[in-house]
Amino acid sequence: MAKEKIGLEDLQLILQKNGLKNDAILKIIKDAQEQLVADKEEKDKEKREVEKKRWVLLVGDPEGVLDDVELTGYALQINESDSEYDVVKKLNQMAREYNRSKRGRKDPVKSVTEVCEVVPAKALKEVGVWVKHREAAFVLTTDNILEQNRKD
Repeated sequence: MAKEKIGLEDLQLILQKNGLKNDAILKIIKDAQEQLVADKEEKDKEKREVEKKRWVLLVGDPEGVLDDVELTGYALQINESDSEYDVVKKLNQMAREYNRSKRGRKDPVKSVTEVCEVVPAKALKEVGVWVKHREAAFVLTTDNILEQNRKD
């Protein structure tokens, strides 16, 4: 049955139309109000329990050198309590699990890039990794000095 909402005033009018005594109506309205308060407190508690996430940028660097190299990468998000050093391990774990699935046996992933692009978000969420962009993004490097502060 679909859960539809009705106002307490409407509920009171419906109960009065059906011939219930005022004492019974007041008791029902009071119980409904208490239930609404309990539901609101439960929702607030669930919101507080959601673990915060922080961003990690996974950079594809096959040469192992960042200077003068064009790089691509993926924006990932992990749970705040997780170590960023475990991201690649988690992606490898998910690749193994994905490759054991029916779809993975048919077309297995062979690289971290393929994991980020092919493995479903629902599966990655199970290991605590959220890929925010399915396509690799170009990574720019900087010397972190503003032009106005350069002393050339």
